[in-house]
Order: sequence, then structure tokens, then C-alpha cells
Amino acid sequence: MGIRIRIGIEQGIERGVEQGKIEKARNIARNLIMLGMEDEFIKKATGLSGDEIRRLKI
Repeated sequence: MGIRIRIGIEQGIERGVEQGKIEKARNIARNLIMLGMEDEFIKKATGLSGDEIRRLKI
């Protein structure tokens, strides 16, 4: 397998892992929203921005 293909595969895996982390944070935020937690707490617990949390509430 060529070096470019390996690099491409590695980059794809890294992107997938990062997207998985973001989706996990969003799922946690949704659960915290359902539990009635305040946005500031959700931001600290998940690392998501206030804008992202507000979008999840819609």
C-alpha cells in the first residue's frame, strides 16, 4: 500500500474518531437538557459551546 493511501486512511480514521467524540458530547448534552440542567453546567460537562447547546434545544 502506498504512503499516500496510508496517510489518507489515517486521516479518515482521525476524522471519524473526532466526529464520534463530538456526537458523544451532543448526546450527553441532550440528556442533561432533558434533566433540566443549566447551559453553563452543560458547557462545562461537555465542552460544547453555548450556541451548540441552544441548537440542541430546538
